[in-house]
Amino acid sequence: MIRRNNGIIIIDEITTGAGRTGKWYGYMHYYMAPDIIAMGKGIGNGYPVSITVMKAEIAEALEKNDFHHTQSHQNDPLGCAVVKEVIDTIQEEDLITSSRETGDWFLKELQRLASKQAAIKEVRGRGLMLGIEFNESIEKDHLRALNKELFYRGFLVGYKAVANLFRFYPALTIKRENIKSMMENLEELIIKMLQQ
Repeated sequence: MIRRNNGIIIIDEITTGAGRTGKWYGYMHYYMAPDIIAMGKGIGNGYPVSITVMKAEIAEALEKNDFHHTQSHQNDPLGCAVVKEVIDTIQEEDLITSSRETGDWFLKELQRLASKQAAIKEVRGRGLMLGIEFNESIEKDHLRALNKELFYRGFLVGYKAVANLFRFYPALTIKRENIKSMMENLEELIIKMLQQ
């Protein structure tokens, strides 16, 4: 429908790209073929880079229309070297397979926890991009304190207060024993939170 109306499909893979969901790109889980892909974050592994990938015919059309785009790190050779190294490492260490397999295991562990804890409304995710949504009845102050205590114990977990959501985006190289340790602490802290 989009292409029949001369539209283009642009996919935002800033967070979901570079193997995060268990495939190179998040869109690969669906039946779509984008014309333009925006990437960042994981593709630089901490180094600030962003990438726009597009079909050749779109790039040619932009060039013919005198389209200009600039940014502070455009054509930065260091950024290019970092991205190349990240891509090589992901391929050499088969981190996309690891992301998918570890993520499937992690999701089952979160589901196991949810089956024992009524405070958890839903668990969802794909690859190493997972989340726990807590019931609306849980006070945000309690969730904030739980998140803070996880941090003090050495676990960096995203917290989105507006959605009562804990987000887990671990490194693609994370080991299961690290996840097990976090899960033990999380379960202990949820039980304590519910006793307050």
